[in-house]
Amino acid sequence: MPSGIYERTREHGAAISKALRGRQQPNGTRRAIIKHGENLRGKMTPEYRAWQSMKQRCSNPRHRGYKNYGGRGIAVARVWLDSFQTFLASIGRRPTTGHSIDRIDNDGNYEPGNVRWATRSQQRQNMRRK
Repeated sequence: MPSGIYERTREHGAAISKALRGRQQPNGTRRAIIKHGENLRGKMTPEYRAWQSMKQRCSNPRHRGYKNYGGRGIAVARVWLDSFQTFLASIGRRPTTGHSIDRIDNDGNYEPGNVRWATRSQQRQNMRRK
């Protein structure tokens, strides 16, 4: 497992600074505006939700699934961590509403070559044995 996978770089900080370009909230704070083009009629696309959920499961100890992902040492590849576009280019769009994200090797990380869109049936066959 690479160390420092969740480090933030100066470039990332600069990107966030650029994103804070104006939306003043009623309480006086500013809200980041990050354009990813994955917001349809006020809802995130299934691919964007899958990417966000994947990151939360692996990095947020308060997430309900953390113990089965981040708690087991499962991480998200650095190339996907801060770039939804790179993630989407690697795995493509969800083929049908019956597909969700799946790791081919359940003990492996979320990384190119180990992630696919799979049906529930495929995921049941690929379950980790406790």
